[in-house]
Amino acid sequence: MKGLGKDQEDKEKLCVLSFDEAAIAKDVEFDKKEERVYVPNNLAQVAIAGGLINSWKQPVFYVYDRAMTKDCIIHIMKSLSA
Repeated sequence: MKGLGKDQEDKEKLCVLSFDEAAIAKDVEFDKKEERVYVPNNLAQVAIAGGLINSWKQPVFYVYDRAMTKDCIIHIMKSLSA
């Protein structure tokens, strides 16, 4: 996001923050190369920033099996404004 913002005017950086919660398939997976078992998650929380002036979208946050909290949203907003 910082790389994108270097060439934009302030008004082009205006964005909306969207949130989505998605259920995840509960399959156990094995990575042969890493020899690692991945335990399934139940859901994913995702935040996406989208331009209000210019047409752009960028996922800016995701986490598994946790609720979206006020502190998390404030952290995301502070990170975007930095």
